[in-house]
Amino acid sequence: REHPEAVAESFAEAVLKLYQNDGMLAVISSETQRYIKLHYSMDAAWRIIAPDFAMVKRSELQEKLRTEENETAEKQDEGR
Repeated sequence: REHPEAVAESFAEAVLKLYQNDGMLAVISSETQRYIKLHYSMDAAWRIIAPDFAMVKRSELQEKLRTEENETAEKQDEGR
C-alpha cells in the first residue's frame, strides 16, 4: 500500500496537470455536468419514482372498475 502522503501528493500533481490542460478540463467539466443532470436532477428523480405513481393510478383504476362492476351487478340483480 502506498503511504497516504504519497497518495495525496500524486493526487495534487494530477489535479495541477488537469488544470493546465484546458481541453481535458472542458471535457471533464462537461461530462460531470451531464452525469449530475442524468442522475441527480429533478427529471432523474421522476424517472425513478414514476413507476410508483403509475402503480397507484393503476390500482385506483382497478378499484374504480371493481366498484362499477359491483354496482352494475347490483342493478341487474334488482331488475330480476
